[in-house]
Amino acid sequence: MNPEFDKQLEAEIDRALKDLPDLAAPPNLLPRTLSLIARPAAPWHARPWSAWPVGLRAAYLVVTLGAVAAAIPGWRAVGPRLLAPIVGRLAHWRAGVECLWNAVGALTGAVALILDRAGKGIILPCILVVVLAYAACVGFGTVFVRLSMSKFRKI
Repeated sequence: MNPEFDKQLEAEIDRALKDLPDLAAPPNLLPRTLSLIARPAAPWHARPWSAWPVGLRAAYLVVTLGAVAAAIPGWRAVGPRLLAPIVGRLAHWRAGVECLWNAVGALTGAVALILDRAGKGIILPCILVVVLAYAACVGFGTVFVRLSMSKFRKI
């Protein structure tokens, strides 16, 4: 590359760019921009309830209170008939959950009875075994991860 040629080319490009006329903005750009700035960023329903227009807040409050007032006596009349098919369909699920709950309760009672009969001296060794097993798992896991990653660090 010729440094003298680069300087001449740079000067010529600079002169050509300076000879260009200034670009004018479209006539409606400023009013459009100002109207977009003045308008809220989100529609009224996406803003917090306290930022809603006052009329809509009042209407929402009236409709909500009316729905609650109508639902309270209506639920007493419709509720049992409405839930009967749902309860019938979920009866077998309820029986399964009840069975599982009873089994967990029986196992919990058995463990409590064993601990009560064996004495408090068995609790400390059991806790110690669990802590040592956890530490062994963490230690071996760390060793194996480091060994497997050391292969990739050499590459």
